[in-house]
Formats: sequence, C-alpha cells, structure tokens
Amino acid sequence: TLTSLNLMHFNLESLPSDISQLTMLEELNLAENRLLELTPAIGALTKLKRLIIKSNKLERLPSEIGALTQLEELDVSSNSLLHLPPSIGQLKKLRYLNVTDNSLEAFPVEMAGLKGLKYLDIKGNPLRFPIPRPVLDAGVDAVIAFLQDLLTGALTELNLGNHGITRLPEEVG
Repeated sequence: TLTSLNLMHFNLESLPSDISQLTMLEELNLAENRLLELTPAIGALTKLKRLIIKSNKLERLPSEIGALTQLEELDVSSNSLLHLPPSIGQLKKLRYLNVTDNSLEAFPVEMAGLKGLKYLDIKGNPLRFPIPRPVLDAGVDAVIAFLQDLLTGALTELNLGNHGITRLPEEVG
C-alpha cells in the first residue's frame, strides 16, 4: 500500500483527479512544480498527515482541504495564494503551517480554532494585519479574544517577519 508519494520537481501543471484513489497516502510532496490549482479531489486523501505544496503557482486552495482532518503539516509557502479557505479551520490536528511568501492580506477567522498549531510562519505576505477582517470589524475585544485563542493554544513559534507590528495588546500576555 502506497503511503508516501514524492512528486517534487516533476514540472506538473495540474494534478489528476485520480489522485483521489490513493486513499492510504499519509504524505504527499508536490513541491517545486508549476501547479496553478489543486484539484478538489485532494479532499479524498483523508489519511494525509503531511502535505507539501511549496514553490508552485497556486492562487487558492480548494475548500476540500478541510476534509484532510488527519493533516499535521501543511506547507504552501512560495506560491501566489490570495487567501486561505475558511475550511482550514477544520484541520484540528494541524501542528505546522507555513504560508511564507504568498499574497495573503488576512486570515480566515476559523483559524482561531487551530488549537494544536505549534508552528505558524506568515512572513513575506502583504498582511494588513494577521487578524481576519470580521474580527477587526467586531472591535478591540474581539481582536484580543482572537489573539488569546491563537496564542493560548499550543502555538510555540510565530514568525511574523517584517510586518511593522511594534506591539501587541497587554492582554495577550
């Protein structure tokens, strides 16, 4: 049974929907290809623990990414992602998330539910601030609650890079 598949450097422009038949996969490396999109069929790989899609040309992730409930590591760095789907909040086992060097301006509010997240790297994105717009719109209490939810979980490393953030509210601790 195939549990690990490395398709790094294959110059892939797309991933066939037949990938959904590899239901026993626990690790999939699609790094350094030319993928413009990720097939929604990726959601059928429910045993995936590690998904590496760095250094492609992705502008979005399919909402089906939320079906990967066993996922512990997701690396989508060095793409052209404009946003993350709200379904990313369903990845309750996610410990490592690297979104470095994309085009992200904000995060979905559902990310506050990623209580197991230990490593989050967001540098190299044109973030207005790493807080979702609905949270910002709800006022300072909502911002503080969002940061407390994010920072009082398992998160031990947060790389903000050069975002011009000079201070966090005292309530964040």
